[in-house]
Amino acid sequence: MRAAYIEGALRALKFDLGIKRVDVVTGSSGSLATLSYFISGQLGELPNIWTEYCTKPEFISVGNVLKGKPYLNLDWLIDDVMKNDVPLDVDAVMSSPTTMIVPATDALSGKAKYFTNRQKHDWFEVLRAGKAFPVGYNRNVKVGRRIYTDGGMVDPLPVDVGEMEGTVRIFILTKTTEYGQVTGTGARLGYGLVRPMLKTGTYKALLKKNETYHKRVTQIEKMAKKEHVLVRPSVKMKRLDNTQALVDKSMQMGRKDMLASKKVRKLIKKMKRDERAEFFFE
Repeated sequence: MRAAYIEGALRALKFDLGIKRVDVVTGSSGSLATLSYFISGQLGELPNIWTEYCTKPEFISVGNVLKGKPYLNLDWLIDDVMKNDVPLDVDAVMSSPTTMIVPATDALSGKAKYFTNRQKHDWFEVLRAGKAFPVGYNRNVKVGRRIYTDGGMVDPLPVDVGEMEGTVRIFILTKTTEYGQVTGTGARLGYGLVRPMLKTGTYKALLKKNETYHKRVTQIEKMAKKEHVLVRPSVKMKRLDNTQALVDKSMQMGRKDMLASKKVRKLIKKMKRDERAEFFFE
């Protein structure tokens, strides 16, 4: 799974490079749980989730569908794993000095909605909404008075939302430069088959997903030519392959790529000289 790459990269930042906290974190879809554990101070518990839980058929399998559950069973991940087996400290998330921004797609309008840990919503439902990929999960999630689905369709890589303005950003991508610019014919046909089950806004956002992602990546690549940092995998990874070998490989690659970035190390040195160094490194 590509999102395991994020875990490896964050572990490198925290345990190898010494960063304990930052001003803002954001991401979409598969990275949201990892980011939540990061800002709650529980990052050390993540390998347990990735290697012992996300590789189980209860999370991703055709068997789920045969049992009347989603192929991508976010309910099991959130309600069983994150609430009970490896409990996320939600109080720590909500009181964290780090602001976390979660994009979601309004299922009716197709527009982006941004939630943060500064708002008084049920954080687990915010995560469920932001991670609810319509094809694999195919359920809408109610937060407040609206229904939402995966935010990765409308803003997969938030770059200039809220408190992000004025900050130096480390962008961690999970896709190589080979990712398609437009939604292919095969994908469009597949989306067409599930169209009757999707809300209008969700379907429109889904059709533009690849185009939206490409525009964001182009923007990030331009920003990375300046003071911002870009870390991305050199080897293409599969999205919904949750085999043990691939999860381990993705985490290791994330850590290796982060540590190999000269620009990251240069930024770390600059942060250590900053007047707020104690905030970042404690």
